[in-house]
Amino acid sequence: MSKKQNAKNYYNQGVIYQNENNNALAIKSFTMAIECDPHYTHAYLSRGDVYCREGKFDNAIKDYSNAIKLDPYNIDNYERRGTVYYWNNQYKESIKDFNKILSIYPDNADVLEKLQNFSFKEIHENIHPDKKSINLIDAYVNNKLPRSGGYIITSVYNKDHPDTRYEVIFYNDAKTILYRKDGLQFYSNGERLLISVVSNASTELEINYYKSHYDEYIPKKYWNIPKVISTSNQRNIIVPKFSDKIDCSFLIYYQNDNITSTFFYQLPDVYKTIKKYFEDLLIKQDNIPQNETKKAAGIIAKKIETAMSFNASIELSIQ
Repeated sequence: MSKKQNAKNYYNQGVIYQNENNNALAIKSFTMAIECDPHYTHAYLSRGDVYCREGKFDNAIKDYSNAIKLDPYNIDNYERRGTVYYWNNQYKESIKDFNKILSIYPDNADVLEKLQNFSFKEIHENIHPDKKSINLIDAYVNNKLPRSGGYIITSVYNKDHPDTRYEVIFYNDAKTILYRKDGLQFYSNGERLLISVVSNASTELEINYYKSHYDEYIPKKYWNIPKVISTSNQRNIIVPKFSDKIDCSFLIYYQNDNITSTFFYQLPDVYKTIKKYFEDLLIKQDNIPQNETKKAAGIIAKKIETAMSFNASIELSIQ
């Protein structure tokens, strides 16, 4: 009898013991199957399942990892390991496994639902209490980007171009966040507010852009005509009246020399933090006179507070 046939026999016997809840003999049979055939993927998976039943999560993770090495495109293997990682409080590794499944099958409803229902509390607990904001990519890489929500402000700035764009996004209860080739993909509803700092020559074009989305049959009070904040250095800050809704998902492009994204945690003083952010950038990037930046940044922060939702479930406090 060949080794592979022996392995199959031991495996079948292990399944019988497994169904009888005889964990010790099931593990012994699956181990014998693996010794006869070290490439027997199902034997690793079944032994891992028994280890899970006994609460031996480290052993189960090792077996599931071996199964993944042998069959790297079987998403069931990643789901098994990702679930056990979660049970073993290894949240970062769990997220990676489920994101791996979504990278193969982006519309896997079961995985999206599981990610939505899992409470990755480790992300929240590891947020430093003295941090009010953080570079978006650093937050993601270091597992400090909560799915429960927050504000993302992306600055698009080129020192050789007179205009600057700021994209403010609020999201709440993201199902998952994926690290893609061109940026971070958030599977979440949200709101977007686009703020521009432009020269006098560009201001009329900006205003006409907003006007072009409406007609005479819609009352003007519902037009999203922006507020224009004029500065003494011939710059105009364009702040829309309303935010735009985001349905299902949105993408934040990776930063480069011209693009920087910052995440703001949902703390009681988040709008003060955002106001300070704009005070600094309006001086640094847009050369707005310092005595005018506080007023302009205050108007922007107030608009973000009143025009965008703040219904997060996470509760954080600064100590």
